[in-house]
Parts: sequence; structure tokens; C-alpha cells
Amino acid sequence: MKRPDPFLRLPAPLIRHIFGAVFLFITGLPCGFGQTGYRIAESIFLPPKFYVGDLVELRLKLELDPGYEIEAIREIFETEWITVERVIVLKRDSPEVRIFFIPFQPGNSTLPSINLGDIRLEGINFKTDSALEKQGMTRLKGPRGQLRLPLTWLKLISSALLAVGAPILALLLTRWSLKAVVRIRENRLKELPYQRLVRNLKKLKKGAHKLEPRLFFIRLSQLFKSYLSGRLALPILSSTTSELSHLVKETDLKSDLLEEIMRVFRFSDLVKFAGASAGIEEMNRALESVIGITEKVERNRKSVAP
Repeated sequence: MKRPDPFLRLPAPLIRHIFGAVFLFITGLPCGFGQTGYRIAESIFLPPKFYVGDLVELRLKLELDPGYEIEAIREIFETEWITVERVIVLKRDSPEVRIFFIPFQPGNSTLPSINLGDIRLEGINFKTDSALEKQGMTRLKGPRGQLRLPLTWLKLISSALLAVGAPILALLLTRWSLKAVVRIRENRLKELPYQRLVRNLKKLKKGAHKLEPRLFFIRLSQLFKSYLSGRLALPILSSTTSELSHLVKETDLKSDLLEEIMRVFRFSDLVKFAGASAGIEEMNRALESVIGITEKVERNRKSVAP
């Protein structure tokens, strides 16, 4: 007589649990059979299909044995190919656990065990899809060598030239700037005698009607001598008209311009020393003559300047 199969003598509920566990394991769904203190009543992956690097949410509805409680945790679990970002526990009539994780390996994997107070979630399996399977590649290739971007050598050479050339360019610009400042200062100094004369002649003209002719021409001669002394570099401030005539002939001024200069000083001497009469008209004419002469001297200076 054939002996009955011991498997057939197992209780029907136990057989159903065994078949359910095997089916869940094969299909990659989490299985809670055999764990202490709880059963997984429902599990949902969001999204249902996910790939390497995706953030996945797993929702688990648990049935706890009497006397067991679950607590939330804030730790981050990380293994070689899985990172558990966070775990949320919702305490309702049927406790719910939400696990957020990122897989980094295609194929079947298992979440690391998670301690939730009185229970420990273990053996939760899942499958990560991979686009490589569609291309006939089931394994990841090793790391490739570093790629060189287009125009890398040109960029390196440009960077080297910039590193060397920037300080040189900065030095040249600084040197040029200093020369420009010195040149501007020199030009301003050269312009000072003319600017000073024009400013003083305007003051003299404004107050000419209040001055006696003799005092007016004394002041006019002083201002004109001071200008010529600074512009022509001649020691004529204390020179007489006769001495001044010999000194200005040593300059590069034209003879007709020299004659105009001496005419102003001769007429001033007539008013100052000989008592020649001069009214406001003669004063203004003398002022205009000095202004005209100085403008010609300035143009002559700029035309011969290097």
C-alpha cells in the first residue's frame, strides 16, 4: 500500500501561506510571511515601474500582532546599491509605512532591514528595470577613461597665455597710465602761465575804470612780463625795456611778433615814466594787444612742440 505524501497532511491554511510566499518571492513583491509581530497586508510601489536612480515610494499596510507597536525613525539607510531616504509611519486603524528609496542596481534587490520599534521590516524584495536590457546588455560596463572635450588643447594654451600675459598686460597698462598722468600734468603746468595771465587780465579789465592810467600800465607790464618769463624761460621780470628787447630776440619768435611785444612795453613806458595821456580806450586796446600776442605765442609753442 502506497504511503500518503506528508505534504498532503499539512493544514490547508498553511499550504496556502506557503504557495503565497513562493509566488510573492518569484514575482519580486515584498513578502511578510514568517516575520515576527506583523504581516504585510498590502504593498504598492510608486511608480509601479522604476529605473536606476529613480526615487521610489513603497507603501506598506501592516497587520500587527497584539502587543506590538511601531515607531517612526529618521535615520538614512544606505547600502552599496540602495539608499533609503526616509521612512514615514502613519498610525491609523491599519498602520501604514511609507519607505522612500533610490535603487542603483538593475534587477532583483532587497531593501535593508528597517527597525520600527517592536518590529523589524526584513526581506522586502523589488525589481529595478533597466534600459540596458532592451539593448541586450545585462551587466554594467566598467568605468571608461576620461574623455577630452573638443578644443581642450586650445583652451589649455589660451589659459596658459592668459596666466602669463595678464600680468604683463597689467604692467604695460600701469606704465602707460603713469605716463599719461605725467603727460597730463606736464601739459597743465605748461598751460598755467597762459591761464594765469588770462584770468588776471580779466580782473584788470573789469577794474580798469577805477585805476589811473599809470597804475593800470604798471600792472599790465608786470602781468605781461610774468607770462613771457614763464613761457619763454627768460629772466625778464626785473629787466628794462631795452634789456628785454635784446633777450626776446634770442627766442624762436618771429620778428613781427617780437615787434608787437616791444610796442606794448614802449607805450607802457611812455604812460608810466613820460606822463603820456591814456584813457579807457587806450587801456582796452593795450589789453586786447596783450591777449592777441599771447594767443600767437601759444600757437607758436604748440606748433614747435615735439
